Formats: sequence, structure tokens, C-alpha cells
Amino acid sequence: MKIDLIAGILFFLACLAYVIGTSVLTERNARHLDGRYIYISGATWLAGKSPYDIENFGKLWKQHMVNETARKEFLKEGGAVFAYPPTLGIISIPLALFPWDTAKFILDAINILFLLLIAWFSALFIKNLPNVKISKIGIGIGLGCLLAAIPTTIFLGQTSLFALVGCLGAAYFLQCKKLWLAALFVVLASIKPHVSLLFIIFLLFRETNWAFLALSSLFVGITSMGILILGGSYNPITEVINIMNAYTSISFNAPTNMSGLYVILGSLGFSHSTISISPVIGLIVTLILALIFRNNNISSKQNLLQMVLIFSLTAIFLPIHLYDYTIFFLAMMLLVTVRWQIGILLLPSIILIARPNNLVGLLYNDISAVLLASLGAIYLAIAVMIMLWFSNSKQV
Repeated sequence: MKIDLIAGILFFLACLAYVIGTSVLTERNARHLDGRYIYISGATWLAGKSPYDIENFGKLWKQHMVNETARKEFLKEGGAVFAYPPTLGIISIPLALFPWDTAKFILDAINILFLLLIAWFSALFIKNLPNVKISKIGIGIGLGCLLAAIPTTIFLGQTSLFALVGCLGAAYFLQCKKLWLAALFVVLASIKPHVSLLFIIFLLFRETNWAFLALSSLFVGITSMGILILGGSYNPITEVINIMNAYTSISFNAPTNMSGLYVILGSLGFSHSTISISPVIGLIVTLILALIFRNNNISSKQNLLQMVLIFSLTAIFLPIHLYDYTIFFLAMMLLVTVRWQIGILLLPSIILIARPNNLVGLLYNDISAVLLASLGAIYLAIAVMIMLWFSNSKQV
């Protein structure tokens, strides 16, 4: 027992070391590239201005990024616009109190902390499952760290770990009937809505807990308004519309670079405006599933499968990038919670989701890593739906 426990802990620590070694300890021109947007938004709000005003944002960018070797100026060298909701301010404003050369490493520490919280919540979700020993928990959360999206997110200073810890924290504390804490985690989840939207909607309608809905709406609303007022912008709708138009026009955000139906339909020649119906379809499917699964007697295994399914649907229907595939951290837990025969059947989807770029390198072919990962998400969604169908059977 002790040997198994030590082995599980060592495996997790080794995988965590891999994450740190390939992100925090790696230096290239793209290092903290997206983290700059977080920092400058905070600096802009602290200056009493709106980060949705491109001119204000650009001035502060040039002022703070003077020591960087790449993208010293806003919207130069392939840069994008700032397109985050105001709730990002709960992270970016405290971060902007420090010089950028210090803040970027604080951002690394925040992301590592959130990764540990994600591992902790994942462990809590699987600890009561049949035949799950402590050693398996260590292996499961270690496997989660092997998602290529995780070191990429930390390396770039991206925000998908913020949203994921918000989703898992909201789900866990809602399950524990601690509504205030659950609602606070929804604020964190709202930082990246295209990653968290379907999951939070699913929780709201599956649980039909109106107090949770009211508290979540209140906390997100108060946080957003407070930060907008700090920036002197009470109604930035026009600025946001212009920014979203600019965001979708950037080549990196073209449908062929987005996950799921976006890359599939984009590869077939459909326009961005046509494909934009995809999130609506995803929302409808999520609402239907929430009503189907609405049951006060959901088992721990069914709960895990349902959460994995909703994250899979997010990858299929919402416009996310490969670095947002951190949402499949819980999916990696399936490999240590199901029978080994089922695990083998799930393995192709897990590999496609976890290491698509490595597969592209092995195939030596002109194939899109985003497409491979999307096929993995579709495979996983179908497999999990079948598992949920037979969830009362001992075969899963």
C-alpha cells in the first residue's frame, strides 16, 4: 500500500516537473506572449482607462513592453486585440501592481497554483469511485499534466487554466451545497467564457438551483461593473463589437485554426459567419442533456462522465484553440477509473486530444493537429455517451 502510494505521488511529481520544465524553464520569443494582454489590461484599468480602447491599450503596451525582444508594440508582428471580459481584472489588476519583468513570473506561479487546484478537484471527484486507490489518483492527475495544452498555456501565459479551475471549483462546491463558494468560482470561470460557458450552463440547469444562479449572476455582474467603472467605461459595447470583429478577422482565429466543427466546416470552405451557429447548437444540446441528467441521485461515476462529456462538447461546438484543451484534464482520469478494456477503447481519443502535434510529427503528412484533436474530442464524446447509457452496468 505504501509503495503504491509513493509510486503514485512520484509519478505525479515527475509529470509536474515535465510541465514546469517545458513551460516555466523554457525561453523563446513567444514566452508570456498572451500574458502581456493580461498584464496590460490590468495596467490600463489601474490607469483609469478602458482596455477595450485600442489607443489606450497600445500606449500602455509600448510603455511596459520596452524590454521585450518580440512584439514591443501593440498590434505589430502579428499581434491580436484584447478580447477578454472585465472579470479578468480580478487577476490582471493585482498583477499590474508589479513591474512586468516581475509580474510575468508571478503569472507563471498563478498558473502552476491553478494547475495544482485542478489536480486537487479532479482527485476529489474520483476518490470515491469503486476500485480507485490513492495510487491511482496520483497516476490520474499525473496523466492530466501530460496534456500538451497545459505547458503551452503556462508558457504563453494563457487563461484556460483560470477558467478550468473555475468550472471544477463551481461543480465541487455546488455538489457540497456551498453556494457562495461555488458562485465565486463561476466568476473565475467567466474569464474565458468560450471555455466555460457550456459547463456552467449545464451545472445551472442540471441542478436547477436558483439560489446558485442568482448568486453567480450577482457576483459576475458586480465584478464586471466594478472593473468597468474603474476603467471609466460604463458601456463599452461599441468598442467590444469592434474588437470582436477584429478578433475574428485575425488569421490565427480563422475557423481552420479552431477546434471541432470550426476546423471541420472551415476546411470544407464554410465561412466564419456560417460556422458561428455552432455555439448555438452546442448550447441547445447542453440544455437537453442537462434536462435528461437532472437527477438528485447522480453517482460519482455518472457525474465524472457527464463533466467529461460537456467539456468534449465544448471542444466540438465552441471556438477554442488547442491550448484550451486543458479542459480534458478530467478526461485523463477515465484511464484510472474504468475497466482496462474500456480504457483501451478510450486510448485513441485520449492520444488524439493529449498530443496532436506529436502525432502530426510522426505521420509526416500535411494534416492539421487541430483536426486530429477535434476528431479525438468527437470520438470521446460518443464513447462517453455510450458509457453513460450503460452507466448502471458493471461493464464500465
